[in-house]
Amino acid sequence: MEFKNDNNLLICKNLSKIYFQGNEKIEVLRNINIEIASSSKLAIIGSSGSGKSTLLNILGTLDKPTSGDIYINNSNITNLSDRNLSKIRNKNIGFVYQAHHLLNEFTAIENILLPSLILGHKKEYSQNKAHELLELVGLEDRYNHKPSELSGGEKQRVAIARALINNPSFILMDEPTGNLDEISTNKIISLIEQISNNSSSSFVIVTHDMNVAKNMDSIFLLENKELQKLWAKKKLKFFKFIIDRLFKSQSSFTLSSIVLKISIFSITLAIAILIPVMSIMNGFEFEFKNRILNLVPHSTIIFDQPTQ
Repeated sequence: MEFKNDNNLLICKNLSKIYFQGNEKIEVLRNINIEIASSSKLAIIGSSGSGKSTLLNILGTLDKPTSGDIYINNSNITNLSDRNLSKIRNKNIGFVYQAHHLLNEFTAIENILLPSLILGHKKEYSQNKAHELLELVGLEDRYNHKPSELSGGEKQRVAIARALINNPSFILMDEPTGNLDEISTNKIISLIEQISNNSSSSFVIVTHDMNVAKNMDSIFLLENKELQKLWAKKKLKFFKFIIDRLFKSQSSFTLSSIVLKISIFSITLAIAILIPVMSIMNGFEFEFKNRILNLVPHSTIIFDQPTQ
């Protein structure tokens, strides 16, 4: 994960979450550690009931951890009052849910500009920004339509535009494509990619859709109350970087340099082969399977269901 702006980070340290039902103690999250950089795209996967939405709500300051700390832009926000958390949330965090949560009485542009008005911006500024965002998500001709007049994919794109209105540092998405067909899902994936490439906003996406997950920069698995990083694009880019440096350098190809280059290339290749093997040995079959999925995009991978 590349850090384009070290001051624009969300960091969680040793987060845990415990609920109590009567005398019963229910541990949901245990010692969660994660750092989210600017312009990064991160997917969190896991079985239903594993605590993904709970983690997302804690990251979005909608819920508080039982223990641990949360830092936004290097400031510890863990123990702030609800009022101050609300201000931070409205300014720094955008939300997109599986259900769009648009207000049915308002038009698309009115739904988008509301968070800007709440933050204190003038109506003219908010309207202009909302129009820009409607154009960004490809719905400039739907600005005066109410949610009942929009398709499911269009509603979700309006929800994304609403999440962007205050230029948030982080956009948190909970199953954003869960109710969409394949065509609409692909449009959402392309839109996320476009926004990420042209802004410093970072995406954290909880999803069951492997097509969404494999398009992120990194993938985390929440399992047995703990979070593990399974895969990152940067790991694959490392080997391409090494090979480019070895065989595209301007140095002369003497016998000794050729032998050295071949030796280093052999070591690099051996490491590349060992990564999927070691991943499988450590139980990270997902990483290897998704590399195959990237090579064969139309293949279908069936994951074993967890035993009860």
